[in-house]
Amino acid sequence: SVNGHSGRMFWCEFSPSENNNFHLATASADGKVKIWDTSSTESNPKCIRSFNSHSNEVEVLRVSWSHDGDFLASGGSDGVVRTWSLRESSKLPKLEIHCVDAEASKEGKGQVYGLVYSTDTLAAGYENTVALFDKETGDRLVSWDYQAKGQGSVGGPRNPDNISFVFDITLSHPGSPHTLLASALSDGTARFRDIRNPLKDTAVVAVNKRYATSCAFSMENDLVAVTGGDGINSVVDMRTWKPLYELGVQNGAPNYGGLYWASSKLKKLFMGKLNAEEFSKFSNVVGDSNEVLVTWSSKGTLFFWVSGQLAFSLPSATEGFYPVFSCALGANNMMAVCGGTTPEKSGSVLGLRQANAATCLRAPPLGKGCKLEGQSNPNVVDWHLLRV
Repeated sequence: SVNGHSGRMFWCEFSPSENNNFHLATASADGKVKIWDTSSTESNPKCIRSFNSHSNEVEVLRVSWSHDGDFLASGGSDGVVRTWSLRESSKLPKLEIHCVDAEASKEGKGQVYGLVYSTDTLAAGYENTVALFDKETGDRLVSWDYQAKGQGSVGGPRNPDNISFVFDITLSHPGSPHTLLASALSDGTARFRDIRNPLKDTAVVAVNKRYATSCAFSMENDLVAVTGGDGINSVVDMRTWKPLYELGVQNGAPNYGGLYWASSKLKKLFMGKLNAEEFSKFSNVVGDSNEVLVTWSSKGTLFFWVSGQLAFSLPSATEGFYPVFSCALGANNMMAVCGGTTPEKSGSVLGLRQANAATCLRAPPLGKGCKLEGQSNPNVVDWHLLRV
């Protein structure tokens, strides 16, 4: 059996360390952070660490690994960031960082929707603010607020001041000429700042008429993909800060995130999983390109894009019942997919795919009307379901 989450999984991320790059961290609505050992291709992933990160009433929205894999940070709906030392057995957090004061937290403000480690800092995105904290002491180094500039807006009457909420932050890959922090905002813009000089924007790109949900840097740091709440993804040329492509599908479902992945790894991942005709089509579209953009939607579908073209789409094992909130790309050609939804917010799904194995772990209840309980999804080859 697997000690799974009892609520939706909002975020998953593999450790960047070569020593434990099979360790996958997940953040859940049940207030817990879990770390899974996914190294075995013969058995199901094992939960090796579990932290009561916040409380049962507080959802954990984000997790982020330090570059050496020795620390893990979590961000909650209570406006608190906690860090955990994985070199120690203690379940107590090393740091507890309050992004907002206690009164604002009680009012539901300060929800941490962005969290990322850099070499020296820990960045958090909440409300319309991005803050940089010293990763060793938790001291606030600098913070800035974003004012609405785009066409998008969320909240309606609940947001009378049209606050431009930060829905995601991400950092450019190592080796970039800039240490760029990208923020996806609810006004439909993506904002970029160099964290070595974060007092002004490097660029502001209006990309979406509803709201921007995430940013993803290409492996060469020459492109950035911005996913949108209207189902449209924009790929921006970072040399000109102009959109190159607009990528979307007919259903218009909100896209929740995106990642670039090496095309060679994707081919290995799907080899033997797709039938010969599908794999040939996929390989032909990918061609000699170095990387593929993977995006995921509230309808539970993953999309694979190459140079502005849709190369392939893949329904999740619970399409229509479990929106995909996050995907992570790890070692040994592994992809993790997490999400979940029920009216009680008590169902969750964690899917793991490898070149020679695939598993789907779900926590009860599975959700009313779910047709997949106890059987494999005919639309997804070799995804086996396991009651948690």
